[in-house]
Amino acid sequence: MSLKIAAVRPVPTPPDAAVLALRAAVLPAAKNPVRLHPRLAAVAAAAGIAAHGAMAFSMASSPPMVALTLLMAAACTPCALSLWRGGGVGPARMLVGMSLAMVLVHGAILLGVFSGALGHSGGHGAMAPLATSAAGAMGAAGSMADATLAVLLCDYLAAMLAATWLFRLGRASRLAAAAA
Repeated sequence: MSLKIAAVRPVPTPPDAAVLALRAAVLPAAKNPVRLHPRLAAVAAAAGIAAHGAMAFSMASSPPMVALTLLMAAACTPCALSLWRGGGVGPARMLVGMSLAMVLVHGAILLGVFSGALGHSGGHGAMAPLATSAAGAMGAAGSMADATLAVLLCDYLAAMLAATWLFRLGRASRLAAAAA
């Protein structure tokens, strides 16, 4: 005669509203990779927007640079929101173009290409424009260079994710056309 012992399972507690909201936002996208990819691009663009905002507040001593930085951040917002909500070819193309343009501009800033155009004479080194625009706010050219590099990397990641999503869409449409 054998005795069977039934396993006692704990009664699950209902999740709170924050957990339910997170599941509703993430799980449908995770189950559908076509929807997840543009959301990843939107998150990368949002990180770039946040990095631009942080950089703008660190350059409080230079109002024109603050305005330009906030303008660049604002320009990315509609495309990031559109990609988060479900994506579209137009916003994805715009995000690729703008992000790559920002990568070029921030790379040129890091290399000191604009040092003469910003009113600085030669001999200051590659980070002279960044050091003078961030005087008193961040203290050193190195920390401003780090912020510029962070923006550059966020922009590059957003462009790469949006471009690969566009490639996947094009490939899917070519395969569907070939099958028809």
